[in-house]
Amino acid sequence: MLKDDVNGDSASGLAISKQAEDDGLPYEAAVEFLEFYYSVECADIIESFGWIAPNIKKADEITRNEEIPGAQDYFALLENPELTWYGNDPRYENFSAFDSFFRQSRIEFQDGQATLEETLAKVEAEFESLVDES
Repeated sequence: MLKDDVNGDSASGLAISKQAEDDGLPYEAAVEFLEFYYSVECADIIESFGWIAPNIKKADEITRNEEIPGAQDYFALLENPELTWYGNDPRYENFSAFDSFFRQSRIEFQDGQATLEETLAKVEAEFESLVDES
């Protein structure tokens, strides 16, 4: 009952759904998860696996993994927000829409709404359409 990219593709973050808020127990679980996710303990775990942890209030307490490629640039940006951050955004403007389409197709397959062959054909047709547009 958590959603990332709370405002389409432009705003990252996590939000708790209205359904969870109305149901009590899922809301409490979501709050507990978010409290852990944004803790120093979780940030240390994330960094230990080679990913850069989210920027949290206690960022100065995180044990940073400086072996992560590009980490030095990211840490420098945290210390000096005036630096320019360069990301590796997808080259195709429709990538996000295809990614969402792919996930939805996978869910339909997992739920038994489509066979493997139907899912592959649908995804391949959508991918070919995207390539033709590019």
